[in-house]
Amino acid sequence: MRLCFLLLLLGSLLLPATAPAAAQGPGYGVTVGEPLGVTAKLWVDQDEAWVFGLGVNPAGDYSVQGTADYVLHIFEVGRFFNLPSLALVTGLGARINGPDDGDYEPGIRFPAGLSYFFNAEDVELFAEIAPVLDLSPDVEIDLNAVIGIRFYGW
Repeated sequence: MRLCFLLLLLGSLLLPATAPAAAQGPGYGVTVGEPLGVTAKLWVDQDEAWVFGLGVNPAGDYSVQGTADYVLHIFEVGRFFNLPSLALVTGLGARINGPDDGDYEPGIRFPAGLSYFFNAEDVELFAEIAPVLDLSPDVEIDLNAVIGIRFYGW
């Protein structure tokens, strides 16, 4: 019985898992956290996308932040928990923050999070945390963390 369960589990993980069909077009939404703002997702293929954000830092000086990330969706994680619309999301990106005291702060982002597609796959609820390596004016570590929602099919 255990062997049968293991074979079924491994077989389900090997099947291709992709984004819901309706979510393949552009998605637009809002984020709450840092940054507080708007977001857009443009799918490149069934499990890769560009994610863009524009917002402000509500915990500090309300400086403007712009982000651009290339992300991979791992839907096999959701399948493991019997939630096929759940995906682990990870990627690499860039952030520009500023002007803070007259200086812009470019940085490299390492986003990771979870996305859940529901309501006939035209709504995505997500949570993301992204360590940021700021490169200028000083090299330092920062952190972005947001929850948000995106709507597809507009």
